[in-house]
Amino acid sequence: MLHLAGEVADGVLLNLTTPRSLPPAVRTVLDGVRAAGRRRSEVVVACVLPCSLGDDEELSRRTGQELVVGYALHPAAGRLFAASGYGEELANAAQLLRDGDRPGALAVIGDGMVDDFLLRGDAHQVRARIEAYRAAGVDLPILFPVPGDGDWDAAVGRTIDFISGLRSAPTREESA
Repeated sequence: MLHLAGEVADGVLLNLTTPRSLPPAVRTVLDGVRAAGRRRSEVVVACVLPCSLGDDEELSRRTGQELVVGYALHPAAGRLFAASGYGEELANAAQLLRDGDRPGALAVIGDGMVDDFLLRGDAHQVRARIEAYRAAGVDLPILFPVPGDGDWDAAVGRTIDFISGLRSAPTREESA
């Protein structure tokens, strides 16, 4: 489907990816672009980036665990998470969910997995993560707020404030 999208579509929308798992998907899209004789500029590679912005480290970690566990039983999730090196971890969480042990499923989701699938941390950390996605081939990063405390309005507001700050804040290189 990614190859076909490169051949005929205006763009692709990727999800459940990390900067490590993106290059093969982007290459497949670009193979389609080349096969159709198109230019790279004709296809936008967009990617949904779940984020939990704010100062509460523990809340953002729990939010990431909930995010991952929410996908654990999805039929395609195993393959997508495995592409980032987390197939076994997700399979363990899925089995615990099937056994009725949600707390156990949450507990097996490690910080590395949370950090790979959820943008969190301070502004420089989140900005660096966005840039890693761009370097992996994403033209349009789409920040998707995930409220760990259930307050969607606050999560959306923090995300809008963060994005607004990106437009005016210098990068680390610019401020050095």
